[in-house]
Amino acid sequence: MPAGGGAGGQGLNVGLQDAMNLGWKLAAEVNGWAPPRLLDSYHDERHPVGLAVGRNTEIQTKLGDVSEAGLALRKTMSDLLAMEPVNRRISELVSALDVAYPPGDTAAAHPWVGRRAPDRALVTDRGAARLYELLHTGRFVLLDLTGAVDLREAGAAWSDRVDVVRATAAPESDLAALDALLVRPDGHVAWASDAARRATCLADLGGALESWCGPA
Repeated sequence: MPAGGGAGGQGLNVGLQDAMNLGWKLAAEVNGWAPPRLLDSYHDERHPVGLAVGRNTEIQTKLGDVSEAGLALRKTMSDLLAMEPVNRRISELVSALDVAYPPGDTAAAHPWVGRRAPDRALVTDRGAARLYELLHTGRFVLLDLTGAVDLREAGAAWSDRVDVVRATAAPESDLAALDALLVRPDGHVAWASDAARRATCLADLGGALESWCGPA
């Protein structure tokens, strides 16, 4: 847990995320399908998060200062938090919902890659469900949002570690802009595709599956 004042229980949030990040990677090693450097990615992804939370909690500790300067700082912070965009940004920071991991290939990766997938309502071939409910098995979820049979067939080669789910999202949902989404067991996006990437969709998906899930 990062050092600091512990304001907002941020160390607890980070600890839970650490456990989720490492847990599925250890399971992949134990079950013999982990690709090279999967365990190393735990440090690559989580160490910067721990450092950032440590800095943030130290800053929040300063807000507990009841000196004249400290009270002026708190008043300024209160005024800033009255602004909706600032309030949302601080909320995401404190809750750690803003955590995004750097994609392996920054040139080719979809902007969603590395972000926490949003928990949206879906209508799937198994019935109505929210995205995070599909993650309860502790496996990868390949979400097909366009009914692409070839995409589902490609994902089926990893069926021992990937759940392939046909689904539709509400038109107003941010998921509606996507063709497909590969979500890691910890809820972060491993791969995504949209209309602009359809020409390379299957090749990109195969690369992402092998990179994160090992050989089929």
